Amino acid sequence: MRSPERRSPRLTGFDYSEAGAYFVTVCTAGRRCILGNIVQGKIVLSAAGEVVQECWKEIPVHFPHVRTHAFQVMPNHVHGIVEILHKGMCRGGVSPPLSPSRGGETPPLHGVTLGNVVAFFKYQATRRINVIRETPGRKVFQRSFHDRIIREDTEYFFVEQYISLNPIMWQFDREHPGEQPLRSDELRNELRRHTALDDYAIERIIEQNA
Repeated sequence: MRSPERRSPRLTGFDYSEAGAYFVTVCTAGRRCILGNIVQGKIVLSAAGEVVQECWKEIPVHFPHVRTHAFQVMPNHVHGIVEILHKGMCRGGVSPPLSPSRGGETPPLHGVTLGNVVAFFKYQATRRINVIRETPGRKVFQRSFHDRIIREDTEYFFVEQYISLNPIMWQFDREHPGEQPLRSDELRNELRRHTALDDYAIERIIEQNA
């Protein structure tokens, strides 16, 4: 049930600078469990995981028209909701995002996209983690990321619940290094034990893991 490293799953023709909410998943390179461990249904962050959490919180500082919502660090990936409030503009647009151009010239203005936001987050986290670990240039995250456009309030609610409950569902997660098959019946029972959600809500949350 392990998926290969994803190629870009962006929707063809969709303008990712458009205002809206996006469910984002970013995996570590090789799906290495370097961000923490799950202990009794809760994440215990490593130093790298703490860096990732701080870099996520800093996104709105660098992109004033962007808001971050539910977020969860897992051992080898992160889930979060990014909301673009309007078509903001930034200078540059190349990796690392918002970096000054060579020679002191002013780079052209570009509309900020979801890709710019995630690239900035990954760049900042990678740089800081490599400083801490004394591993300059080492790859921390997969090249791409997975996203889904959240189109309505009901969908937002179940995505938010899925993100917050992710540590409880870790042993059933497709990214779990144990490579065991997903056991939906056991996952349902686990969610019933830990939440007050009804069966319909549980099914909708399980759908997010598909």
